[in-house]
Amino acid sequence: MTLAMRRCALPLIVAGCLVAAAFTAGCGGSGSSQQTVATVAAGGKVLNADGQPMTGGMVEFHPSSGTGESPKGVIGSDGTFKLRTLSGKEGVDGAPAGTYTCIVTPGYTGDQTTQEAPDAIEISGTFTVNATGPNEFTIQLPAQ
Repeated sequence: MTLAMRRCALPLIVAGCLVAAAFTAGCGGSGSSQQTVATVAAGGKVLNADGQPMTGGMVEFHPSSGTGESPKGVIGSDGTFKLRTLSGKEGVDGAPAGTYTCIVTPGYTGDQTTQEAPDAIEISGTFTVNATGPNEFTIQLPAQ
C-alpha cells in the first residue's frame, strides 16, 4: 500500500469505528445499567363461571392508561397465579402500582396438536394494584 493510499484509508477506518461505536452505545452488556420497573407483589385466584378454580391458562393485566408494562401470570392447577412483569430483559415478580384491565386465556383441555387455541376472555371492570398492598385478586370468569 502506498503512502497516499494509507492517508486516504485512515479517515475511512476512523469513520467506520465511530459509526460502529455509535450503534453499539447503549446496547447493554455486563456493565450497563438496565432500567428496572418498580413492582409490588400481586396475584390471586381465577374461578370459572361455576365458582370452581380454573386449572391452567394465563392472566394478563393491561394498564388502563394504555401505556406501560403488562404483568402476566400462569394459572396453576389450583387456580392461583402470581403476576410477573418484564423489566429490562428479565421478568421480575409483581406488578407496577396502577389500575388495570384483565384478560384470561384458558389453558388447553386436550390434545394441543388438534385443538384450536382457546379464546381470551375479557374480564369486566378494573383491578387496582396498590403500592402498599395487599394485592390478592379473585377473578371470576363470566358464564358463556
